[in-house]
Amino acid sequence: MRYFFVKPDHVNDAGLVLQQDAAHHIRNVLRKKPGDILHVSDGVAALYQVVIEGFSKGEVHCSIQEQSPLADPPGPRVLLLSSLPKGSRMDWLVQKSTEVGVAEIMPVTMKRSIREIAPNRVDHWMRRWKQIAVSAAGQCGRAEYPVLHPPRPFPEALRRLGNVPLKLFADREGERSLFHDLATSFPATDRIAVLVGPEGGMTPEEKALLLQTGHVPVTLGETILRVETAGILAVALVRYAWGEGMPAAGKGRE
Repeated sequence: MRYFFVKPDHVNDAGLVLQQDAAHHIRNVLRKKPGDILHVSDGVAALYQVVIEGFSKGEVHCSIQEQSPLADPPGPRVLLLSSLPKGSRMDWLVQKSTEVGVAEIMPVTMKRSIREIAPNRVDHWMRRWKQIAVSAAGQCGRAEYPVLHPPRPFPEALRRLGNVPLKLFADREGERSLFHDLATSFPATDRIAVLVGPEGGMTPEEKALLLQTGHVPVTLGETILRVETAGILAVALVRYAWGEGMPAAGKGRE
């Protein structure tokens, strides 16, 4: 089932209004017509089954047939902290990690990161990444899209983890090659953070800080992975190890 996302303030007793990319896709790509049924989420609290009433410029006007609460997804929520990859590879990381079920994404600037974002460009990239996440979530049948945090310096990112009960980081020298033993030790955890460093590796100081703050090293295998590949694999393994499973192929908040 494909979901379209609506802003909560665009919903009222009379119905709801889908705008921008959702409206364009519904009208010009899917060629939907008045009377067709859509499934809509506000990404925060509610799901809607709606009927298209009509179109105006850049908008789709719908009446609400059914409304239900947005349920919490099963399994722990996974927060991915990732060193920024170069070029447009962060776009791919956001898209694919959304598809495999990441709950939050926080880009992190580390000593050997090969990309930094100028302060005056942060808003631009946040808008772009949110657009990619919303599109990916709707396409793969997720009723919520991940929370996207602005890029943070490494020490600040660690401080913002707060009381996350289980914190992991990808390390080629880590002794644990799979996450199953951790899932046994922490079966009821509701939130898991996993950090992926730059392709050049973490500095000894960064690794020491991770260990001091309770992060557990885990290896993703013997090969050196690109940042975006490692991030997607880490999210997928965590979700699989904690019994969540993966979204079925071909099926289909901030």
